[in-house]
Amino acid sequence: MGAGRYDVIVVGARIAGAATAMLLARQGMRVLAVDRVCFLSDTVSSHQLQVPGVAGLHQWGLLGKLTAAGTPPVRRVHLDAGGGLIVDGQFPACGGAPSSAQTSPQTKAAGWLKGGCR
Repeated sequence: MGAGRYDVIVVGARIAGAATAMLLARQGMRVLAVDRVCFLSDTVSSHQLQVPGVAGLHQWGLLGKLTAAGTPPVRRVHLDAGGGLIVDGQFPACGGAPSSAQTSPQTKAAGWLKGGCR
């Protein structure tokens, strides 16, 4: 590999790193995304996206692929954080995305993000 082959090297290629690499590549940069482990890994990571993450997937044109794959939306949340702090309600709509969070296998989402770089 010669010097200057990549404009950016993204270290860490899970959901955040893959999304960063995809967005930079869509801007025309030559991007290399690397991770210390191979997929599939048994690390629990990125199994639920919060509302802004769902809006990002919608904005990047990837939410439809998750929906088409049968990924179930989560429309309500109930979280007991202890000490009397309880969150209970419906997820709001955000950034043009529907009012839901998505749960997804990280491999599908990471693969689609990788495909978005081409």
